[in-house]
Amino acid sequence: MLLEVVGLRKSFGSIIVAENLDLVIASGEAVGIIGPNGAGKTSLFNLIAGGLSPNGGTICFDGRDLAGMPPQARCRAGISRTHQIPQPFEKLTVFENLLVGAVYGRRKTEREVTQSCGEILERLGLLRRANAPAGSLTLLERKHSRPRRAFCCWMRLPAG
Repeated sequence: MLLEVVGLRKSFGSIIVAENLDLVIASGEAVGIIGPNGAGKTSLFNLIAGGLSPNGGTICFDGRDLAGMPPQARCRAGISRTHQIPQPFEKLTVFENLLVGAVYGRRKTEREVTQSCGEILERLGLLRRANAPAGSLTLLERKHSRPRRAFCCWMRLPAG
């Protein structure tokens, strides 16, 4: 399993946002998380990405227990989250924004990730904008490379 959440619990005082939550996502599988405002979707993402600590339960990614692992370490392991309003490094190019994430998140050199960054931009239909300042992208273009509303997909970046 790529992601396995077992018996996850989280509360803020008397407000329970996750109670005995189980979730299993296999490698290559896309899973939609939907629900009304206040249902706990964002809290679930924050628990998995490390922005919140659970009150109980386990979260394993690629067979590794994430307990006590800070968000930065989870990012290096392959987990990150996006927010509803994308905030790129506006003065960097679209390609450079992707490069920052690939170099930092994977602890690789620019040379090692350059090809895979180009391939990702091509898959997202943003290769033609690779050298444009990220601040020049429309909101739709900024969101183009992100999961759509209340939809989250965990996947591995290509090796390289």
